[in-house]
Amino acid sequence: MSPSNTQDIDTGQPLNKGKARAVNGCNQEPTETTPLLPHQSYVIHTDDDNLDTTGQSNRSSLLSTLTTVFLTTLFVSILLILLLISLAYSYAAKASQLSDRDILDTGLLFRGPDALDVLNISEHGEVWLRIDGSVGFDAGAIVGVKPDDRDNFLLDAWKAIGRWGIRNLDVVSITLSSINITSHDDPPTHLASIRTFPFQIPLTADPPDDSSWLTPISLPVHVQPSQNLSTWLNFARESWRHGYVVAQASISRAKLQGGPLRGATWRSSLSTDRSNLTVGLRMKIPVLPSLPAPGDSPPLPSISDLVHLTQISVSSGAENLTLDAKATIFNPIPSTITLTAPPLPFIVWVPPPPDANDDSLIPVVSVTSAPFTLTHPNITFSLHGNVIPIHRSAIPALSFLLSDYLSGVDHPISITSLFKLFSNYTAHTIFPAPHPRPEVLRNVTIESMKIHASGTTILANGIVHARLAFPKGMEVMVHVNRVLPDVLVFDGPLPTVSTAEPTVTTSSMTEHDSFEMSSKGDDDDDDDDDDVPPARPLPSPLPPHAFARIRPHTWATAMSSPTEPRRDWNEHGHTTLHISAWFSDVPLEVLPGRDREFRSFVGKVIFGRGDGAVAGVQGVAAVGVRVEGLSIGDDEAQIIGGDGAAKRNVGGGLVLTDLPFQGSVRVGRKGLG
Repeated sequence: MSPSNTQDIDTGQPLNKGKARAVNGCNQEPTETTPLLPHQSYVIHTDDDNLDTTGQSNRSSLLSTLTTVFLTTLFVSILLILLLISLAYSYAAKASQLSDRDILDTGLLFRGPDALDVLNISEHGEVWLRIDGSVGFDAGAIVGVKPDDRDNFLLDAWKAIGRWGIRNLDVVSITLSSINITSHDDPPTHLASIRTFPFQIPLTADPPDDSSWLTPISLPVHVQPSQNLSTWLNFARESWRHGYVVAQASISRAKLQGGPLRGATWRSSLSTDRSNLTVGLRMKIPVLPSLPAPGDSPPLPSISDLVHLTQISVSSGAENLTLDAKATIFNPIPSTITLTAPPLPFIVWVPPPPDANDDSLIPVVSVTSAPFTLTHPNITFSLHGNVIPIHRSAIPALSFLLSDYLSGVDHPISITSLFKLFSNYTAHTIFPAPHPRPEVLRNVTIESMKIHASGTTILANGIVHARLAFPKGMEVMVHVNRVLPDVLVFDGPLPTVSTAEPTVTTSSMTEHDSFEMSSKGDDDDDDDDDDVPPARPLPSPLPPHAFARIRPHTWATAMSSPTEPRRDWNEHGHTTLHISAWFSDVPLEVLPGRDREFRSFVGKVIFGRGDGAVAGVQGVAAVGVRVEGLSIGDDEAQIIGGDGAAKRNVGGGLVLTDLPFQGSVRVGRKGLG
C-alpha cells in the first residue's frame, strides 16, 4: 500500500501525513500546484447575531462602571462636604464662645511702643501720634488648635486642619470706633478719646515661645485729651500714690474681617462684629530717676520742684520790656518717645499785695516757649515775651514781685496758657530769686550830715550816696526819683560787717563839716504819704549796740545817673547807677532801752580823740524808679531829657521795697549841735 493511499481505519478517509495546508473558505482541497503563500487575503466572517450581543454587553458594562464611579464620587464628596461643614461649625462654635478677654488677653500680643512720634499738636489740643511696635495674634491658642502630645489621632487631625485654615486666612483686618479712655473711679472720669485708622494683624497658628513671630507695625493715632487738665493731674497723682496706672478703654464697635485691608478675596467673607467692648488697663509705674519711688512714698513734686529757671534777662526796648529766659524740666518720658513741641503761649500772673482789698490775680508777663524736643535727663526750653502794659492799680503787685526778687525772696506766681489743652488750668508756682541774695544797694555813704536838737527831738540832715547794681540779666534803664531809708544806727562799726565787702564803705563827717542848730522840727509834709511803704517793725531782739533809728515820714528826693561797673566789686555784666538823695530834719529816734548806748556814743563824739566816733548804719530802703519801656496806665511820661541827664520826677513808677544795705559814718564834734 502506498503512503498516499493510506486511509484512516475508523473513517475510511485517506490519511494525510506531513504538513498540510489550511482549508480555504471554499473547502477546496489543496493540490500540488496550490501556492504556499496565496496572493489574496482571507477574512473570517463572524455571525451577525453574535456581534450584536457582544456590543450590547460592552455598553452595559461601561454604563455600570460610570454609574458606580459617579455614585462613589458623589458619596465621597457629600462626606467631605459634611466633614468640612462639621469642621467649620466646630471652629465657628469655638470662635463664637470666645470672650473679649480671651481675644485681647490670650490672642492679641503687643510689644512696645518701640517708638512714639508726636507728629502734630493743634491749637485745640488735638494730638497726632505714630506708634511703632510689634504685634501678633495667636489664633491657634484662642481657637484651641495648638498641637498637644496627648491628643489622639482624630483630635490631632482636627487641629491640623484648623491650623491649615489659619495659615490660609493669614491676616485679619480690624476697624475700631472711637476708643474712650476713662479712670477706674466710680463714676469714671473721661480722660481722652482715641481714633485709629483701620489696620491688619497677622494670624499665627503655633507661634514659638519667644517674640520672634511678632510683626512690626506703625500705627497712626489721633488723641483728643480731656480739656480739663486738672482731671489729668488728679489722675496722675492718684496713680503715683498707688504705684499703678489703672484705667479702662471702652470701644462701642469693633469689626474683624478676614484678609488684608486692600483687595477683596474669599477671606473677606469671614467677618464678625463686636460691640460695647471694655478693656481694663493696668500698668506698673517704674522707678524714675530724680523722683521718689511711686507707691507709699512722698507725693509727686510740685511744678516749682521740677522746673528750674536757669537764665533770665530783662531789657528795655523802645516801647516795652522784653524778657528772655531759659528753663529746664526733668524728663520722665522714655527715650523711645520723640516729640517736637509747638510754641506754647503763657501768661504769668502775680497775686496782689497782702494789704490789697481785691485778691484777683494780675497779669504781668506774656511769654511764648520756643519749639523744643525731648532730651534726657532734662529738657531745656527757651522763653521769649514782654511785660504787659499794666494799669496804675497793678503797680503795687509788680513792685512787690521785683522787691522780693531783688531781696532774694522767692515770689509766688501763677501761670496760665492760651493753648486750649491747658486753658482751664492754672499752675501755681514760685518765681525764684537769685541766691545768694544780690547786693543791690552798695557803697552807702552819708555826706554833710548834721545833727541838731529841736526841743526834745533830735533831727538829722544830710545827703545819702549809694550805688545801685542790678543782678546780671536785668539790663534795664531805670531812673531813681525818690528814696525812703529805714536805718538803724549803731555805736561803733557793725559787728557782722566784713571789711572785704564792697557794700561796706565809710563816709566821714569830721570837725570840718558844717553843722547848724535849728528849732524847726518835722514839717509833717505828708504830700506823698499815700504811697509811702509802711514802716517795718523793729527787730526783736534788737541787735547789739544799736541805739537809734532814722526813718523819714516822707520820700526823700533822689537823682540817679548811669555809672560804669567796677570789676573790683564783681560788677562786670551788671547795670549800675549812682544815687543821691537828700533828707532834712528827719527824727533820730532812740531805741527803747538803749539810752545807755546813745549816751556812750555821744560821749565818744564829744570827748573822744581824733575825728570823732564811727557809727554803723544798717537797714532797708524803698526806692521809687521809672523803668524805660514799661507802660503804666495812661502815663507815658518820660523822664529823660534830650541831653540824657535824669530829670527830677517825684511820684509814679515802681516802688522797690526792702532793699537791704549797710555802711558806716564818722560823726565829729562839729557834727553835733
